[in-house]
Amino acid sequence: MSGGGNPAFVVLNDTFARADTAPGTLGVAETGQTWNLSGLLFTVAQVKNHAISAASGADVFYAYVNLSGSIIAIGAKITWVSGGGAGTGGFEVIGSNGVGGLLNHMIHSVNLGAGSPPFITWWDGANQNNAVSGCTWTNNWAIASVGDTWLVSVTIDGNNYHYNQVNNDGSLSTENCLGDPHISQLWNSGVQPIWESGSIGNNAISPTFSQAWAYRH
Repeated sequence: MSGGGNPAFVVLNDTFARADTAPGTLGVAETGQTWNLSGLLFTVAQVKNHAISAASGADVFYAYVNLSGSIIAIGAKITWVSGGGAGTGGFEVIGSNGVGGLLNHMIHSVNLGAGSPPFITWWDGANQNNAVSGCTWTNNWAIASVGDTWLVSVTIDGNNYHYNQVNNDGSLSTENCLGDPHISQLWNSGVQPIWESGSIGNNAISPTFSQAWAYRH
């Protein structure tokens, strides 16, 4: 992978090919980073069946790693499973520069698995949940079904943000946000990639993270 004429290097890759962890822990990535957990009910998140998942009744949790250098891309393999409840859970892929706290300065995307493009926002301290400008998208976003696998990646190029999703049928859905200066301001050196899931266990269809990765220049 390359961007901007510079080579890119894998700094994080984890397929969770390890034994199940205890609730509230995710262990160490295959590339050596220790996973951290936060959120309202992070104590139920765990590696189970080779994916970040959660016990029945879970709500939002954040799984993240601390990385250094110029992180230009993060991504995840989303595997949708039966959660035993109702509706469809969502997932988020976030890049935070970690200044002032994990979620104070970030570019935040949320995908509800319902056939709509992700909602992409910037957060800067108390100034929160602002739509990133200059976004356009394709009209072929998948609706999640149990057993589906999606490959989701976010790439940053200066003030440009690119969200790509390879759906279960192999089709590609994209959202591109071009020219918003908040992207480079809030996603910079020392970024903390964050994978968030909401309401695993409370939904009939729930997302799990069966791979996570990050690249830097």
